[in-house]
Amino acid sequence: MKISWTPNMNDRQRLLLLILILAVVAFFTTGVTNYLLYNAAFEQNRARLLVSAQSQARMMDAVALFDQKHRTNYPKGPTAATISQILDAHERFENWGETAEFVLARREEDQIVFLFRQRHHDHEIPKPVPFDSDLAEPVRRALSGKSGTMVGLDHHGGMVLAAYEPVAVLNFGIVAKIDMAEIRAPFVKTGIITGILALLTILAGAFLFVRTTNPMFRRIQKSEVKYRDLVETSQDLIWRADREGRFTYLNPAWESTLGYSLDEMIGHPFPDFKRPVEREQNLQRHRRIMQEEVPTNFETTYISKTGEEVILIFKAKPLLDGSGQVVGTQGTATDITERKRAEVELSRHKDQLERIVEERTKELKEAQNMFFRREKLAALGQLAGGVGHDFNNVLTPIIGFSELLMDQFSTDSQEYSHLKVILGSAKRAADLVSQILIFGRESEEKKVECQLNSIVDEVVKLIRVTLPVTITIHERIEDANLVLADATQMHQVLMNLCINAGQAMPEGGELEISLENVELDNVACYLGEGLSGPHVRISVADTGVGMDENTLAHLFEPFFTTKDVGKGTGLGLSTVLGIVVKHGGGICVSSQPGKGSTFEVLLPAVETAEGEPIVSQIPDLGGTESILFVDDEETITHLGREMLQRMGYRVAALTSSMEALELFKADPDRFDLVITDQTMPDLTGANLSQQLREIRHDIPIILCTGFSDTVTRDVANDLGINEFVYKPLGKKELGRTVRKVLGNGK
Repeated sequence: MKISWTPNMNDRQRLLLLILILAVVAFFTTGVTNYLLYNAAFEQNRARLLVSAQSQARMMDAVALFDQKHRTNYPKGPTAATISQILDAHERFENWGETAEFVLARREEDQIVFLFRQRHHDHEIPKPVPFDSDLAEPVRRALSGKSGTMVGLDHHGGMVLAAYEPVAVLNFGIVAKIDMAEIRAPFVKTGIITGILALLTILAGAFLFVRTTNPMFRRIQKSEVKYRDLVETSQDLIWRADREGRFTYLNPAWESTLGYSLDEMIGHPFPDFKRPVEREQNLQRHRRIMQEEVPTNFETTYISKTGEEVILIFKAKPLLDGSGQVVGTQGTATDITERKRAEVELSRHKDQLERIVEERTKELKEAQNMFFRREKLAALGQLAGGVGHDFNNVLTPIIGFSELLMDQFSTDSQEYSHLKVILGSAKRAADLVSQILIFGRESEEKKVECQLNSIVDEVVKLIRVTLPVTITIHERIEDANLVLADATQMHQVLMNLCINAGQAMPEGGELEISLENVELDNVACYLGEGLSGPHVRISVADTGVGMDENTLAHLFEPFFTTKDVGKGTGLGLSTVLGIVVKHGGGICVSSQPGKGSTFEVLLPAVETAEGEPIVSQIPDLGGTESILFVDDEETITHLGREMLQRMGYRVAALTSSMEALELFKADPDRFDLVITDQTMPDLTGANLSQQLREIRHDIPIILCTGFSDTVTRDVANDLGINEFVYKPLGKKELGRTVRKVLGNGK
């Protein structure tokens, strides 16, 4: 007999949601930073073009006025002399950028005639274009006597940023322009790189979470076995009933109490086992318990299979589903028939006996609650350290690069203000990580519009390294519509289905994962009847052992499993069903023994209606010493090199502790200081420090860590480490620590 409760998974969901929030913060801050830099570069180019166009126009006016006064004897006249000088100067002019150039033109009747050879394209003088053409809008404005800047089409039809200015004396127009593609190119590249880094960080965090939660789930499984044995061997009668009063669960104690088998009772209304005169009264009590939503104790009489009255004392309370809705009642009952029969003789012991029963029930519940609290605290404590370390590694480059960017702007600029907000948010996130290391706080699930393609890609990558090589994985993925979903829960659904499929193929086989958009018309699924309209379908199909009709009938029942004891909790598919139904979807299953199984998850679709670097300021605490910087995170090594170089130091930054050791061995006197992370592959920071000291005993060392339960500040002092600091580490703190270790500098 399987027990039909489901353990509370909220704590795991809260931690996963926190991972998602921090990932969103990472994407948001990098996106805003790239956008601010692009705006700064755009404005810088616009101002430069405007100044260039205005200065060239004024110079041409001045030359023309001079020639009109002093070069009247020029063979073709003073205007020709002016044009000759302008063309000669243009041939000698050095452009800036790859596509920047000047355009000089005049209007001849209804044509725009160009005077300068192109510096790009075919290097010839452009052909005239009609004055009322859509092309060469900046030139047309200049010839119309207007001055300013704009983004528009040049005479080639390319999109450019241009400054236009009339040359009044010559009745010309001059334009200084640069292709928009040249301005955008570095930011597009930066956006792609930062997006890839953010995605890799999220994948690493998901992988770490899966690795760290395995011990917790094993302990939960053991606790489930303990409590299942406790309930099934309990002498108390334990029960559950739906809203109509039908029994949905009874423990074996009912068989010995009433004489009916459990199959004869489960699925039948409890009034069927009572005297006719009490049936309506008991149904009313059942409804009142659900309406008032408070525990209730009462005494009632049941009729055994042999027709004898059995007096039971009930403790009942509402039964709630995962969303807090009342779906029935549940509780315990104690057979007090013998006590009632002896009540006349034992009346003076009645109060004492009732106190004993109540105390037993209370102690049992308190013991159960205490056990769950102890297991939860132990699991959260183990998770906190590992998760906190990775979060600190994520926050380190956000805080560091934000501080570096702030050096590039004045304190009263809008960019500085925006970066200050980013830095403040990142530091608050760092504070939140500190709280995680103490205890996991509660959070609620968050459904957002998301595309399932990225989640499917993540799961496929994970299961490729999880499932045996004897299982071939096929993908059939389309660009799916958006769905309103909790991404973490969707990840859990797909992982559960893929792992179940892998376990159904112990000798190997084929696993196919597909994602597609479908249009449904009243499609009936398990707890998802009548699905219609646009949906997104995730299919997981295997060629495993398959299932018979009896197994399919109980497939989604909690604690139902076909696996051996210790190899499954029976909660995976019931959890999957609960998540899908909460998202307004359904699950369809098809299977035959020996022919594999296919699970289809249907979710309703949502209707659908980023400069040039500035030289940073070098902190007062800088120096010129040579520093070896070691961290296995590439973004952190890049940040460390950038911050230290801006302070004036010479830096060698490596992501491998073994390569750092070999570099130091090659020339031990090259470096004045070593800064190393603690948690790294091959050699930890502590081990690397010991080997460096064996080569050169006086080398100063700074040890950094996001979190470590093996190396503390006292341990670092015992190892002779000069300074021990925690991530995330800002520029000022890094500069002060380096200067403190090196002294007054060179």
